[in-house]
Parts: sequence; structure tokens; C-alpha cells
Amino acid sequence: MKISGQIIHIGQLEIMSDKFKKREFVIQTDGKYPQEIQVQVTQDRCDLLNNLKLGDIIDASINVRGRSWTSKEGIKKWFNSIEAWSINYGSSAGTSFEQKTFHQMEQKAPEQPQQPEKKSLTSFIDEADDLPF
Repeated sequence: MKISGQIIHIGQLEIMSDKFKKREFVIQTDGKYPQEIQVQVTQDRCDLLNNLKLGDIIDASINVRGRSWTSKEGIKKWFNSIEAWSINYGSSAGTSFEQKTFHQMEQKAPEQPQQPEKKSLTSFIDEADDLPF
């Protein structure tokens, strides 16, 4: 699955144990009814967030995970989490995202791709052209 949007929050690294660490971030989706969706990265993927900043537009490949838990009183509850395993970043929709995986991350901030120049359809028509089509 994929989720796209703007980063509106990047949390701190949380070390849960010697064998588990995580970091959370929030993506605000675009559209008529924008949603603020919390996503987490774990283990080495925590490094995916190092070069991102608030306002960056990203495209994250995610897995939805679910698990159950039974309280001491015998009440069963279910929990869900959204975990990113790859993050692509770039500018706005219509511009291809540059993929960065945790193996490819550099210490410098990513360069933002330039928007292509928009031209009207009439700018491609040569008025001196007398072709009938």
C-alpha cells in the first residue's frame, strides 16, 4: 500500500529495548477531506526520517499491522499500526519522487526537483505552418 502527503510532524527516536527502536511521523493527505495519519518506522528504517523536514511531500510504502491484547480481566482488544518500509520524497504531485531507502540515505538534505515549465497548447503551434492538420 502507499500513502502520500505532506509531513506535519516528525517524532523523536524511541528506544523501546536493546532489540527494538521506532520513530513516528504524521502525514497530512491532500484532497477534499485531508487526513492526518500517524505512521511509524522501526529499526534501521528510523534513519529514513533523518533528512526529511516539516512540509516535505512524501510517498510512503506502508504495511498495516494488527494485533490483539487481552487484559488481566479477560477483555480482548485489537490495535493497529501503520508501518512505512520505504519513503520517496519530492515536490508536488505530477513530479516524480526520488526514491531513498535507508541504505542510500546521505547526510545532506535532499535537493528539491525543479517544476517543469508549463506551456499552453497554443505555444506549440507554429502559425506559419500551413499543414491541414
